[in-house]
Amino acid sequence: IVNFCRISAQKNLLMLVDAFALFHKDFPDYELDIIGDAVGNGVEGYIEAVNERIRNNGCEDCIHILPSRRDIHEYIKYYAMFVSSSDFEGMSNSMLEAMALGLPVICTDCPAGGARAVIRNGENGILTPVGDANVLYLAMKNLAESPEFAETLGKNAVKIRTEQSVENIIEKWMDIING
Repeated sequence: IVNFCRISAQKNLLMLVDAFALFHKDFPDYELDIIGDAVGNGVEGYIEAVNERIRNNGCEDCIHILPSRRDIHEYIKYYAMFVSSSDFEGMSNSMLEAMALGLPVICTDCPAGGARAVIRNGENGILTPVGDANVLYLAMKNLAESPEFAETLGKNAVKIRTEQSVENIIEKWMDIING
C-alpha cells in the first residue's frame, strides 16, 4: 500500500497508520510505504508523532516513511493500492497520478471536494469519511479481499488520463466561456 504526499498534519498520517495497523492484523503480508518530504512549520514534531504512532501500533517492520523520489511513478506502479487520508485537500496531484497509473485508489472525502470531483465512489475509486480510521481500514480490507473489484477500480481509474486531458479541459472551458 502506498501514499505519496507532502508530509504535513493536513495529510492525517496518524489516521492512516491506525487504519493500516487494523488492516495489517488481517493481512500481515502487506506493508505501507509513505513517500514524501516534510513541509511546513512544526513538521518535525508531526513526523515524530507519526513515528511514535507507528511504534505504538507495533508496525515498525511494516510501515516505512521514505523520502520523495524522482521516479515515483515507476516506483509505485505495482503497489496494491494508493490510500490518502487527508483532512482537507483540493485536487490532489498524487491521487490523480495514482489513478492515471491504474492503481485502485482510496481517498477521504474531504473539503474542498477534490477527490469527489473525480472519484465516482465504487466505480473508479473509494471515498471514505474524513477522520474515520475504521472505515478507511474496511475500504482497504475490501480491496485486499476482492482482487477483481480492485482491478476494476484500477481499470476505471486510468480513464482519468482522458477525462482530465488538456484537450478535454480546454473544451470544458470553451463551453463555459461561450455558454
